[in-house]
Amino acid sequence: MRSTLLASALFLVLAVPSLVHAWSPNGVTPSVTRRNGSGVNPILLRHQREPAIGDIFVLKIDCSTFPDPFGMAYISMNASGIAGLPTRYGELLVDLTSPQYVFIASIQFGTINSYQLQLPNDPVLCGTTATAQGWCQGNGVIQLTNALDIVVGS
Repeated sequence: MRSTLLASALFLVLAVPSLVHAWSPNGVTPSVTRRNGSGVNPILLRHQREPAIGDIFVLKIDCSTFPDPFGMAYISMNASGIAGLPTRYGELLVDLTSPQYVFIASIQFGTINSYQLQLPNDPVLCGTTATAQGWCQGNGVIQLTNALDIVVGS
C-alpha cells in the first residue's frame, strides 16, 4: 500500500509538473482569470506565468491591429474590477475608483508589447487580488481590451 502511494505521488511530480508549481505552502495558489464582461472587447491582454511572490509576472498586450508610429498601449492594474460599464471605447472592466497598483503607458508600433513586473518575495502579498485591463490607441481609434482577474500566491 505504501509503495503504491509513493509511486502515485512520484508519477504526479514527474508527469504533471504544473501541479508541483501550483501547490502553495501558504494556502494561496496564484491565478489569473480572463474576463470579458458582455464580450464586446477583443481578447488582447494576456499573461505569462502565474503571479507568484518572488517571481516575474509578465503581461502582454497585442496592439497589432492598431499599427501607428504614434500609437500607445496602456495597462491599468487596480484593486478591483467591475461587471462592465459600456463606453464608446468598449466595456470598462476595472474599477478606476479603487487603488491603482500599476499603470503602464508605452509606445506601440503595431506589435505585442510585453511588460515584466517583479513581485517582491513577501508572504504578506499572498492573497492580494487585482484586476488589469488594457487599451490600445492608434490611427485615431481607442479600444479597451479584456480584463485579467489576478490573485497573487506563492
